[in-house]
Amino acid sequence: MKQNLREWMLRQDAEAESRLDALRARVLTPKPSMAEMVIALFRPTGAWAALAIVWIVLLAANHAVNREPSAPRRLGISAAGAALASLLRNEATAPLDHHS
Repeated sequence: MKQNLREWMLRQDAEAESRLDALRARVLTPKPSMAEMVIALFRPTGAWAALAIVWIVLLAANHAVNREPSAPRRLGISAAGAALASLLRNEATAPLDHHS
């Protein structure tokens, strides 16, 4: 009985030792400083390059679309205002009774 209990305790100790070693390694590794984290954040990677390309394409598309504004925009009327004015014109010229 004592031998089995001793073996069981040694086995438990060996399992705990490996978990403790992993915990020690995780706790004792040096953490990066704030400067190192900022530098790592702005380090050029493929993701940052792809994001820059997307922004350049969006800016170019925006410039191409807004190069020649439409008539309502030149007059200072928003698109919603132009749509409302068009709707009101259609309402005013339409017959009052649509069902007859």
